[in-house]
Amino acid sequence: MHVDILNDESQTYSERAELLLKNGALGLMLVLVALALFLEIRLAVWVVVGLATSLVGVLAVMLILDVALDLHSLFVFVLAIGIIVDDAIIVAENIHLERQRGTPGLAAAIRGARRIKVPLTFAVLTSIVAFTPVFFIPGGIGAAWLALPIMIIAMLLISLFESLFVLPNHLSHLHGPEWTPSNGVDRFFARTKGHVDRQLTRFVEGPLDRALNFATDQPAVVVAGALGLFVLSVSLLPAGIVTSSFADVVEGDFATARLEMPDGTPANRTYEVAKELEAAGYRAIERLTRDRAEDAPSVVSGVTVTVGQGPRREGGGLTPAPTLNPQANVAAIEFKLVGVQQRQITTGEVVQAWREEVGSPPYVRGITFSGEVVDFGNPVEVLLSHPDSDRLPSIASSLADSLRSIDGVFDVRSDHTPGVREIQLALKPEARTLGLTQEALAGQARAAFFGAEVERVQRGRDEVGVFVRLPDDERNAIADIEAYPIRTASGGEVPLRQVATLKTGVAAPSVRRRDGQRAVTVTADVDLNVITGGEANEVLLDNVLPELTAANPDLTYMLGGEQQQQLDSLDSLYRGFAVAMLVIFALLAIPLRSYTKPFIVMAAIPFGIVGVILGHLILGLTFTTTAILGILGLSGVVVNDSLVMLDAIDQRVREGTPVRTAIIEGAKRRFRPIMLTSVTTFLGFMPLILEQAIQAQYLRPFAASLGFGIMITTAILMVLIPALYSIRLGFVGNPAKMPNHAETTPA
Repeated sequence: MHVDILNDESQTYSERAELLLKNGALGLMLVLVALALFLEIRLAVWVVVGLATSLVGVLAVMLILDVALDLHSLFVFVLAIGIIVDDAIIVAENIHLERQRGTPGLAAAIRGARRIKVPLTFAVLTSIVAFTPVFFIPGGIGAAWLALPIMIIAMLLISLFESLFVLPNHLSHLHGPEWTPSNGVDRFFARTKGHVDRQLTRFVEGPLDRALNFATDQPAVVVAGALGLFVLSVSLLPAGIVTSSFADVVEGDFATARLEMPDGTPANRTYEVAKELEAAGYRAIERLTRDRAEDAPSVVSGVTVTVGQGPRREGGGLTPAPTLNPQANVAAIEFKLVGVQQRQITTGEVVQAWREEVGSPPYVRGITFSGEVVDFGNPVEVLLSHPDSDRLPSIASSLADSLRSIDGVFDVRSDHTPGVREIQLALKPEARTLGLTQEALAGQARAAFFGAEVERVQRGRDEVGVFVRLPDDERNAIADIEAYPIRTASGGEVPLRQVATLKTGVAAPSVRRRDGQRAVTVTADVDLNVITGGEANEVLLDNVLPELTAANPDLTYMLGGEQQQQLDSLDSLYRGFAVAMLVIFALLAIPLRSYTKPFIVMAAIPFGIVGVILGHLILGLTFTTTAILGILGLSGVVVNDSLVMLDAIDQRVREGTPVRTAIIEGAKRRFRPIMLTSVTTFLGFMPLILEQAIQAQYLRPFAASLGFGIMITTAILMVLIPALYSIRLGFVGNPAKMPNHAETTPA
């Protein structure tokens, strides 16, 4: 016996894990370098140690909650590098500032941590709430990303505890302003940090100071400009400049084809056609790889042909989804390709070449090709229903023809079948005098030609049914049915033709109904390089379906597949987001001691969308549900930065500083930690954003959302928050008391 391993998913997992770990390590190195440039190198090291503590601590939470270590959970670890480090940066920066003022080490650590503990705690709580809407997402998207909120919430809580109770002890040993570097390494970092500090101070006292003066002097202009940028960015989506789709296309290592022959096709004929498709697949792959070296290994590691059921959508392999009702007219052909690191062609290219090679055989009812790992439903799916079931086939055919005329739409098919021929038995009136019923007639005929269970035999742990039926040579002709003896109620026997009439008819293998009416489903796939599923559905809703409804007044339709899942997922996500915003408002009202100030902080959240969309535009990415999840994470970071800035402004106001000066000084005072958290978040994601490997394409939209989003949003909120605070004073304060010119002091 010889055994070949066709599908080793551990190899795919190892490749993806290696990719994420590599990008995570690069991101961590970039974060460490950034911290060393803006803070002391020892402080930067302790911040990274705190990050490692959070990452290790979440492993225990994953073990308790049975969260798998898969692609998504590994990505969360990379995500944490840019987000979780923010808490430690804010605490470390406060302690570092106290130390530079000459405060003794232990006192500086206590004072710095105590000063920031309240806003930091509530900032972490708002970040936690920002990720909770992911729990409300149903279906495949929600299941795939369930690890995200669980792990992020656990890491945020661990990081908060470590930042407030562990990190200050480590940083209490930092050098004071009197310290002089004694070795070459310390002198290098001291010179570098001094140069960076001078450049940062020059920026704060120059461009930033002028921008803040303008924002507090002309707040309406700043807010109007921010709103204009928001509208312009969002308009890029409906304009098609930034393409959008419900789900990302995640290619796997399997190129599959689902073959469906006309109903009633025997299994051997289905197998013959499936082998033809297999040969066409080999020809397509040979055409794609003709430029490879002669001694280069094949890109195909194995092929399977299965009759009776379709291919498994996720992973492929020898064990597709089990079925208790195998269909002789259905087959699956699966090409297992070598790993993406060993080939220069994508699975999508193989599928497209295979589709072109096969064409449209006239004797085939339908062929569907796929190279995707996860199935979120058909991009185009329409359920049609009409009171007159005889008109449904022509309506479905008309819709299918309209879909085929749309550029980029292919694999159009309808689940309407003409049916299979069958022999229908009807009981004669005189048969009832013999005590026969329609049910008794059907039961005896079924037992003779299909089989009846007479006994169950125990074999090991299983019970095996024993069926009895007529031999093959006594049930292969219509005459056999007519002559089959039917037992009457009195125990006698009569030929079946004496008690029943036989006629041939056509019956559908399955009947689909909606609201009590017959229904037909028309589905199609799309080429995302030409058209998205959403755009194809818009064409249907705007043009095709209204024309069909006008021609058939009683026709009703409903969109399904990916479109229906999109509506369900986004509806749940929006509801969860609305609840989260209410909770965030309540949390912000506590440390700010106001019902109006939380609106200033939360006003910055929508502008995170600006950064997300512009990031997708720069990278040429498609805006998907994954990007929306990135916006949720970005909301927590934006609230964090805004709350820290507002807390600094309020502190200046409580100290008696004129309000306009307090706004400018508070914003300048918090620029360093806000800028540093944004830079480290961006640098943590930058390796993944720039990654070109096929496995990383599914995660790049999320990374781009948070990476570019936080950089662009930080630039906006640095002037937007002071402008909104100034506008608020016009309603709850006395703007006449504000001095005309700010007295600026060094941050």
